[in-house]
Amino acid sequence: MAKDLFPPQLYDSVREYKKKFFVNLLVRGIILFVSIVLGYFFFISLLEYFGWFGSAIRALFLFSFVGLTLFIAFIFVFRPLYSLWNADTIMSDEKAARELGKIFPQVKDKLLNVLQLWKLGDANSLAMASVRQKSDELINVPFGKAIDFGQNKKYARFLFPLILVIGFGAALFPGLITESPKRIASFNQIFPKPAPFTFRLLNRHLNAFRNEDFVLKFLIEGKEIPEIVRIIYNGQEHVLSSNERGEYSFTFPRLHDEISFQLEGAGFFSQEYDIRIINKPLIGDLNAQLHFPNYLGRKDEYLKNVGNLNVPEGTRIVWDINCLYTDQVRVEMSHESTPTILEAGLMNGFSFSTIANKSFQYKLKLVNDKAKADGDLEYTVNVAPDVMPKISVVPVKDSSLFNYILLGGTIEDDYGFSSLRVFYNVLRKSQVTKAVTYNFPIRFSKGNNYQNFYLNWLLDSLHLSSGDKLEYYVKVWDNDGVNGPKSVSSETYLLELPSERTIADELRSKKAETSQNLSNSHSQSKAISKQLDKLQNNLKNKKDLNWQDRKNLEELLQKQKELKERLEDLQKQNELINTKEEKFIHISENLIEKTQQLQELMKALLDDETLKLYQELQKLMEEKNNSSEIKDLLDKIESKQQRFDKELERMLEMFKQLKFEKELENAVQKIDQLSKDQDKLSQKTPNDNIDNQKIAQQNLNDKFEGLREDLKQLDQLNKSLEEKNGFDKEEAIQKSISEKQQNSLEQLGQGNKKGAQKQQKSAAEQMEDLKEQLQKAQQEMEAEVVDENIENLRFLLENLLTLSFEQETLMKEFKKINQTDPRYVGLLQRQMKLKDDAKMVEDTLYALSKRVFQVKKFVTKEVGEMNDYIKESIADLKMRHPDISAGKQQFAMTSMNNLALMLSEVLKQLQDESRQMKSKPGRGQCKKPGGKGKGRNISDLQRALNKKIGELKQSGKSGKEFSQDLAQLIAEQQAIRKMLMDMEGKGNLDQNGKQQLKELAKKMEETERDLAFKQLSSQTIIRQNDIVTRLLESEKALREREFEEKRESNVGKQDIDRKLPPALDKYLKEKEKQIEMLKSTPPSLNPYYKEKVGQYFQKISQ
Repeated sequence: MAKDLFPPQLYDSVREYKKKFFVNLLVRGIILFVSIVLGYFFFISLLEYFGWFGSAIRALFLFSFVGLTLFIAFIFVFRPLYSLWNADTIMSDEKAARELGKIFPQVKDKLLNVLQLWKLGDANSLAMASVRQKSDELINVPFGKAIDFGQNKKYARFLFPLILVIGFGAALFPGLITESPKRIASFNQIFPKPAPFTFRLLNRHLNAFRNEDFVLKFLIEGKEIPEIVRIIYNGQEHVLSSNERGEYSFTFPRLHDEISFQLEGAGFFSQEYDIRIINKPLIGDLNAQLHFPNYLGRKDEYLKNVGNLNVPEGTRIVWDINCLYTDQVRVEMSHESTPTILEAGLMNGFSFSTIANKSFQYKLKLVNDKAKADGDLEYTVNVAPDVMPKISVVPVKDSSLFNYILLGGTIEDDYGFSSLRVFYNVLRKSQVTKAVTYNFPIRFSKGNNYQNFYLNWLLDSLHLSSGDKLEYYVKVWDNDGVNGPKSVSSETYLLELPSERTIADELRSKKAETSQNLSNSHSQSKAISKQLDKLQNNLKNKKDLNWQDRKNLEELLQKQKELKERLEDLQKQNELINTKEEKFIHISENLIEKTQQLQELMKALLDDETLKLYQELQKLMEEKNNSSEIKDLLDKIESKQQRFDKELERMLEMFKQLKFEKELENAVQKIDQLSKDQDKLSQKTPNDNIDNQKIAQQNLNDKFEGLREDLKQLDQLNKSLEEKNGFDKEEAIQKSISEKQQNSLEQLGQGNKKGAQKQQKSAAEQMEDLKEQLQKAQQEMEAEVVDENIENLRFLLENLLTLSFEQETLMKEFKKINQTDPRYVGLLQRQMKLKDDAKMVEDTLYALSKRVFQVKKFVTKEVGEMNDYIKESIADLKMRHPDISAGKQQFAMTSMNNLALMLSEVLKQLQDESRQMKSKPGRGQCKKPGGKGKGRNISDLQRALNKKIGELKQSGKSGKEFSQDLAQLIAEQQAIRKMLMDMEGKGNLDQNGKQQLKELAKKMEETERDLAFKQLSSQTIIRQNDIVTRLLESEKALREREFEEKRESNVGKQDIDRKLPPALDKYLKEKEKQIEMLKSTPPSLNPYYKEKVGQYFQKISQ
């Protein structure tokens, strides 16, 4: 109410009334509110005290009490307060005026009228006057007394008794006011009804570890003990029983969250207990970083959730531990005295590291502020030490020539190798001081744990000789980067070269075996020849082959195959003998050259033409059944086989002769050395110890007796030769030497040094005499043989020229006469006589070839072809085909001329050798007859021919003599051209060189045509000079190429000799397979599996 709505003198009075009105309502409301709330509180407390209700009823009590309190407070407290604060709004002036009119009789409607008149305002003066009049009347009315607060006492009379009742109840039942409200307020908590007994927990605390069982233990104490005891949790009841001590227990399985429980017995409940969940330290992840030593070449590894480790020595291990509910980790390692305390890092992680040099155990203890982990986490780190490497060696010695040692083997290690070397020392037979040890590396793979190695150790550079010893072993080092490389050696192997005597005996035995094999081969070849002759007789007048014929042919082919294989073996065996002899036995260059010539002859035995004929025979047998074609082929084979028989016979005789010459030369060398040794011993005798002298003298006696046995065998060998040498073994001198040596030994036994010395000197002098006698005999034999061979060659050449002229004459005469001419038969008889003469030449040449090493196989081949052509020409003449026969006669004459040229060259070599021998009567052991017997170059032959052509051109000859000279020149030119084509076929020239030789051959053919047409012009002479110039260029290029090939083949020759033995070859092939398989092994495999792979390969290779 604003003052302008009511007369000012009445405003305060009315305002006071309003306030007191609402204050009175508030006081009344508070009394009622307190009375009702206290009454209800006492009521529910009384009910709970005696009723001991459950949670639901107590909740109802609580919430109804709260609801009632709020409702009563709103009605009796908050509404009067609101009205008091808003008195003018809640009670209008009109209402207040009416209420005051009712309370005060004298007021009646006056106050309301004043209010209404006042509203009319100052415009109505009459109304304002009335207001002032009535206001004066009402001003003295005590409106403030209109409200009587005393009337509220009637409400208070209910409150005081209630308070008395509550106080009395509290005094009578103390728990009524303290416990009941508490239970109601905590309605969700179970409050056990006081029982005549109590539950006493034995657990120190009700804390359980998460995800672990919790065992509750308690006792019941009191005058009365319930028979049945239960535990109640999560709406479940479990009956419990006590043990002999009266203790009860219950296990809560694997608690994860907090839990509440009550104990109940005989209807009485314990208070509600809460089991709190606490966390034990737990390990989440245990990871390990493995940093391997660099030398292993392994990538670092990261292992998850692994405690036990297997690592190589020297590995740095870094553990990363992720824990739950852990504040601290205590690490105890068996190899460290002080434990390591780890504090939690980022995201509750822990880390520690160590270097593993040996196996150890470690423990992890996890701790937090409330508990320790159950037990310690114990793990083991197994450290694999870098083990010793292993080596296995399989040495294969060259037991024939001692040129090489093949070292094959395996090396094995857990992580690889750093070095593999051969250590060796050479102890010379004359060496007294300790040998120096040398070494060199073997190629290997550093990172391959199991591997094979192979070494072809060439011993040439060591210059080993008979009696020397070579000790060697192989040593391997691993790649241990922690402790340093460790090494292991193979066993020590010994290569002991045999003595000179042992080698000589072995060579003698091998030569005897080779000689016997040659003899057997010759017999087998003769048997083949006889079988060929028998086959030809069986096939006469047969059109087709029967079963027996085919079987005989198959046997022939088989025998020929066996003979071929035997000869190939003989060739290899002889080559081995020659190489070993050249290495260990000192022989002259003359004998070395003869050895090489014999080896070349042996290689040329199995010519390609003969082999092709046998292959053609095999093909005819398979494809055709025509006996006539096979018979023709057998004729050719028989002719070849006959020459082959002769070559084998020649080879056998030459082998024996060469063996005799070598043995004789070796005997002379031995005598010379024995003479020197005996003379040195005689000089030492006066001053040396007698016992030492006796030993040395006995040694010389034994050596000389061995020499006597050699000379005896040499004599027997000479007697086995067809052409025996004039050899005298000087038995009397030998016997005298032996007696003097024995006498010196006896004198030494008697202590007579002077007498012994005299006998020793005498023996030495006689040894010198024996050497000179044998040398003289050797020289005389050589000279005699050379002179004899020269004489025989001259005779052969004369006969060949005679045959050539006779053949030319017959050719011309056959051309002049008709087939029906009576003289035809006479000419045929002359041709047949020519055949007999040619056969004599052939026999003489074969006999000579057995002694003359310079006679090559193509010489004997040429003479065989000459006789074949003559034989074929006679057959054609008998069939009255002189025109066909003329061609065969021309070929025969060409062969005669070729033979004459070739034998002329051999004759020149022998004459050169004879001159050298006569010019050096006191020559030593090294002889080089004929400039090593290499003969003259083609250019020299061509130059000599050009000289003859020039001389014939200027001689002015004519007629028959001129024709004979031209025929001789044509034959020589043809022979030179054939030699030129042979040189081209050897394949030693490049394509350009071969083309030049072909052009030269064409020029030589032009010269042959000029000579045939008797056209000796200046152009012919110029062409011949050009041929010589170009021949010189070609020969120079050929020499350079041969020199390069020879230089490259020095090692190649050794490689031929160093063919792997079958056993080692098989071994190496097996190992090579393993290497290839190992290469396919993934490199990412860890060492354990790599080792298993290696063991597997070892197992399957056994």
